[in-house]
Parts: sequence; C-alpha cells; structure tokens
Amino acid sequence: MAKVWYPLFSGEVRGSFGNKFIYRRGGVVTKYFVPRDPKSAAQLEVRRLFLENYVSGLTKEQADLLYAAILHLHEGQYAELSHLHDHGSLEGLGDDDHTQYLTPGRADLLYSVLVHAHGGLYSVLGHLHDASYSALSHNHSSLYSVLAHLHDGNYSALSHNHSALYSALAHLHAADYAALSHNHNSAYSLLGHTHLYRDVYAAHAAGGTIAAGATMYLCPFVYGLIAANNAIGYPFPGTATKCFLRVAGTQPASGSLACTMQKNGADSAITFTVPAGGTTGEFSDLTHTVALAAGDRVGWKLVNNASAASIVIGYVTLGIEGTTN
Repeated sequence: MAKVWYPLFSGEVRGSFGNKFIYRRGGVVTKYFVPRDPKSAAQLEVRRLFLENYVSGLTKEQADLLYAAILHLHEGQYAELSHLHDHGSLEGLGDDDHTQYLTPGRADLLYSVLVHAHGGLYSVLGHLHDASYSALSHNHSSLYSVLAHLHDGNYSALSHNHSALYSALAHLHAADYAALSHNHNSAYSLLGHTHLYRDVYAAHAAGGTIAAGATMYLCPFVYGLIAANNAIGYPFPGTATKCFLRVAGTQPASGSLACTMQKNGADSAITFTVPAGGTTGEFSDLTHTVALAAGDRVGWKLVNNASAASIVIGYVTLGIEGTTN
C-alpha cells in the first residue's frame, strides 16, 4: 500500500509509493530499495566517521540515505561485480537477430536432407518417356530416308550426263575461246618474240677546236678530243643510226668540218659536215644506218678542212637500235 505524506503547507510529497518509488525532500524521486545494513563493526565505524565529519547535522535517516548513495548496494536489483548469469534466464533467446547464420529453416531452403527424394522434379532411374520420346529402335521414315536410298527425282545417278548444260571433258568453245594452240597477234606476241630497244653512244669534246687541216677523234665515254684513232666496242648486235654533232661559234670560210662515224677503225656510211662559214647549232645524219655485230668498235673521226682553227666542238651522240627476247 502507498505511503505518501503531504504535510500541511509543505509544498512537497514525501514517502514511498507501492515499493516502487521514494519521494524525497526537494522534489527528488528515486527507485525504491532497501539498503543493506549488516551493522558490522567496520560499517558502524564508517557510519560514525561519516556522521561526525561530513553530515553531523543530519539525522540518522538522512545519513543512511547519503551513505547508501555513496557506498550502496542493490542486492535486489544488481549483482556483484564477480557474478554469474544463467543464460537460460535471458530474454529474447528465441529472436532471429542474426540472419547471416543458418537456422534449420534456412538450411532446408539451401540443402536437402541426407535421405530425400525429388519425385516431383526427377524421374526414377528406370523410367519411360513414351509420350515424348521414341524407343531405342525407331524409324523416322517420314523425315529421313534409310541408309541405302535414292533421290531419283532430284539427283542423277552416279554415272550421268549433263550434255545439255555441260560439255564433255574434250570439248570446244570455238565461238568464245581459242584452241590450246592459238595466236593473239593483234594484242599479244608469240611465246618466242622480241622487243625493240634503243641505246645511245656519246662523247664530249670539252669545247675544243681542231687545228687547220688536222684530224682528231672522239671516243664514247671519253672527255675531250684525242689525236689517235680510238673506239669502244658495243656488246650487242644492233643498228647505228641518227648521229648528231653540237658546235658553237663559226666555222672558217676557208673550209668545212667533216664528222664520220667509224666502225672497227674504218669510215662508215654515217657522215655529215659543218659547212664553211657554218655557225652555232646541231648538224646530223638522220638517213644512213650501219649494222653492228656484238663487239664492233664505235668512234668518230673529225677533219677540219679549213686553213684556220675549226669551230668550237661540243659533243657528239649516236643512236643504236636492237632487238631482244
């Protein structure tokens, strides 16, 4: 039963309420407890010293409350520092607070028991699929043919003839193709045919002149006029043709300058002159030709028929034509 005092004109409530709360002076409310009071010699001495030195003006009840607040025991509410908890008395043991751990229910969802059956998903070892599959020995005659079969309507026999579409192995395409032995003279040459080639022999006189009535020579690939007859052999058979001489200045009026191609040291049919009084320009023989055998030596002889030094001589060129396979 609640015991609460409310003194007249006191303005506060004091006392215990159903062993649940204690209303104290100054509006303080604490949980109800019963202080441990063994009244040992040590406790009584501590209490005496506490009353004497700290709260001498308090009543015993007040001193006990303060003492209990400082050095208190909650025997009914709390256990000692060194104590045991009975795990079975804890609340919430049945709560599923850790979903990362397997419970029997979770394990059943992931794994089956050691002895189980998949009757709804799998068939027994010895079973039949008569409605869906055919027997081991069956026939697809409506879809496939037997190993030994004929496609007479679509294919011909192994030995057959396409005479209407194809020709025999030995056949002629006279209208479209030429025979194996044929000639394309208008577009191609025969397997054994030749190609025309052209070459040039040349020499440079280095701007020299020839003395009155004198004779000088030019040798292919040699720079300058030379006094002795000299020549270079041509390595292939061919035809010498179209010879040019380049001069500068004026040939004396007293005589011409003659230029002759020589073969193997002898004059050839290719010859021409710079006339007396002739001036800067090119002089040539574009008419005559000379046959050359492989190894024939080619050079030029120049004769000044004037009574004074000749016109300045530049260079001479000679064309050589031949054929090759």
